[in-house]
Amino acid sequence: MVRHTSSTPRLLPDDRLDGSRGEAQSDRLEPDNGSSQIHNGDGARRRALWHPRWEVRQGREAIADDAFLRVCSALFSAHYGRWGPRGPRPDQPVELPRGQLVELLDSEHSWIVSCYIEGELVGYVIAHTFELDGAGPVAWVTQLVVSEAYRNARLATILLRSIWEFSDYYAWGLVTANPFAVRALEAASRRQVRRAYVGRLGTPLVESLTDIVPYIPGELARDNNGQLKPIVDTSFFVSHNDLPKMRKEAARSDRPWDLGHIEEGEEWFACTFREQDPFPLNAEQWDAVLRSSERAWVDAYERMSLDGRHRWHAHTQAECDWILDATGIEAPASVLDVGCGDGRHSRELASRGLTVVGVDVANGLVSRASAVETTARFIPGDATTDLPREDFDLALCLYDVLGSSPDPEDDDRILENISAALRVGGVMVLSVMNEVPIVERLEPDHAPSTYDTFVAALDRLSPSRTMQDSGDDHNPSLLLRYADAYYRKEQFFTVGDRLPREVVVRDRRYAPSALRSRVERHAFEIVDLLPVQAGAWDRQPALDARDPRAKELLVICRRT
Repeated sequence: MVRHTSSTPRLLPDDRLDGSRGEAQSDRLEPDNGSSQIHNGDGARRRALWHPRWEVRQGREAIADDAFLRVCSALFSAHYGRWGPRGPRPDQPVELPRGQLVELLDSEHSWIVSCYIEGELVGYVIAHTFELDGAGPVAWVTQLVVSEAYRNARLATILLRSIWEFSDYYAWGLVTANPFAVRALEAASRRQVRRAYVGRLGTPLVESLTDIVPYIPGELARDNNGQLKPIVDTSFFVSHNDLPKMRKEAARSDRPWDLGHIEEGEEWFACTFREQDPFPLNAEQWDAVLRSSERAWVDAYERMSLDGRHRWHAHTQAECDWILDATGIEAPASVLDVGCGDGRHSRELASRGLTVVGVDVANGLVSRASAVETTARFIPGDATTDLPREDFDLALCLYDVLGSSPDPEDDDRILENISAALRVGGVMVLSVMNEVPIVERLEPDHAPSTYDTFVAALDRLSPSRTMQDSGDDHNPSLLLRYADAYYRKEQFFTVGDRLPREVVVRDRRYAPSALRSRVERHAFEIVDLLPVQAGAWDRQPALDARDPRAKELLVICRRT
């Protein structure tokens, strides 16, 4: 049967598909910086600037776009591979009729991630996610195709990781005759595909997949002794001419090949499982992960569904009422909204006659804020480096601006820049996350004291989608505290031009005394410091800082 990942045109040897550090080649395309080199047909190098555009669609949404299906079918047929001697058209390209593509996408649990460069579709991956009874979610890749021009461009790796990155899945997998795809699965899930695990845990998987993926038979193959093998007979007779060479090039000294040999018409049933211990990362690798998380919150906020139904938006009007009443600020006073996000406070204050400038480091949110009709003005900017200096009467710094970096010096820079932007006598209203109730509710294994125990705890930490869905990031069971910073895993599954992603986010939280000390060193006199609950800043009597409802500390202070 024509379809899927199994005979994805192999990636060139220099695209190792395993993300190993120290193996990067000079001819790899690196989408993070948008420029790189690739080989042309005769091996000469040519410079190419590229800016990939990603698109994520639900399967049935994709089916409704006939032009899109035709392009996917053409990409597959031109770049997938060739039939073997027992195939229907030996040595001819494997083609994908539209109907078989529809068959893979026709489910509410199927979705497709496609990649475009300069408007041309250059690769796509189709996946199916489902719940295995009594076990948990499974992510299964059903088709992967990459244009030959980008075989060394790491596009396949990025596409596969967009499917397999979530760490709370029960299993990740695919059926394939491509050793590089197996190695990519191992790298993405940080687990080795092992014959024993597939034999023991794979049976319920293959039984469930039979009803979901039409080309997977109902059982694993068996050896001469009747033991299960990590192989399925799919009768997909793609050419195996390059398979011995591919096996050799995919060899890893630290990960011996454990899946055995396949005959033509067979494919490896490759999957890894959550119960397997993940590959350990060395200190350098963990440092790279954590460094990348320092700005992950920018991407995280851009991904949040900050529409009118979001929990934060429900309190905008009441919070602005409180701010103006507590500070005595009246129109036409000027306001600087630092970390304005999508502009909810800025727009509300502008509607009351105040002159408002909103600043945010997330360009996507600034664009979103500017798209709504308002007299407020929005500009991109990083509060740690510079802010407009217009002698503002009021500065707002609310919700995860101060403390968004694990570096306390970044908080000092933000406060210094806000102080410089305010006139003498101007007022700042500031909120930060309250550390006190979290510290007291953390279990001991969520407060590791050594680096090794911290790394192990971070691997075990459960991820969530609370930031995208609700913004509630105070659940102690989803947090680690180490070296005065807090860590959590956040998942973002959005459609459009954002790939599904799981990130480690770290931040700082404050106790009242530490917050008071930090604010007062930047020419501010504190007027009031209150433990508060979102949406109930005017609660009487005021909450105690140890109250679990007091998730924020709210400060009113005056520029001296």
